[in-house]
Amino acid sequence: YKTRSCFSKNKYTRSWEGSACVFLSGLVFPALQYAAFDNFWQVLLSMLILAPTMAYAEATAPHTMDTPVLMTGCGVILYAIVNLV
Repeated sequence: YKTRSCFSKNKYTRSWEGSACVFLSGLVFPALQYAAFDNFWQVLLSMLILAPTMAYAEATAPHTMDTPVLMTGCGVILYAIVNLV
């Protein structure tokens, strides 16, 4: 599929495989870091929320801006989960 770049009308190709990798990372990495969470529900919510939202953010973020979008989005979500659950 195609997405635009920041400050450009050019379209760049993204792969379904790349989005799937981001989705799987959203499942695997919270599970690997379970000791950093206070309880099981925080880990579970992180896995359930991060995987689809990060895959969607990566898929729709402008080319060259996907990393800052992912880092900011993930940080905000994890901050909310850790402090509210």
